[in-house]
This record gives sequence, C-alpha cells and structure tokens, in this order.
Amino acid sequence: MGIWWREFLSQIVTLLLKILSMLLFTQILMSDDFNWVKIAGLIGMGFVIIKGPSVAKSMWFTTGSGRSTISGAKMVANAAIRRR
Repeated sequence: MGIWWREFLSQIVTLLLKILSMLLFTQILMSDDFNWVKIAGLIGMGFVIIKGPSVAKSMWFTTGSGRSTISGAKMVANAAIRRR
C-alpha cells in the first residue's frame, strides 16, 4: 500500500511540475523583451520539461516528503476508522 501511494503522489507532482514548466516556458517565449534572466529561465524550464520525471522522482525520494505524506495519510485513515 505504501509503494502505491508514493507512486501515485509522485505521478501527480510530476504532472503538475511539467504543466507549470510548460506554462512558464511558453510565457517566456511569448514575452516581448528578452534578457539574461529570462533566457536562463527558458533553459531551466526546458530542462525540467525534458527531464521532468527523473528530476521530480529524485527530488521526491531524497527530500523524504514521500514518507511524511504516507504517514500523514495513514494518520487520516486511522482517524477515519476510529470515528466509525
């Protein structure tokens, strides 16, 4: 059960990260003025779009947020069971 939740949340985070990256990428491309900061952002967002799943997965598993989310979900499930 723990692996399923971790993978499910990982897929959601990866999908949201890629959508946000694509949005920012197109926003930078459509802007009128280019400067070095926007070019660096364009390169960074392009990298995240291409390497998104591996970057998000390594971030997800190295920060420990997957374990804390799973333990939080377990606490919510236990509280729901006790209330019945």
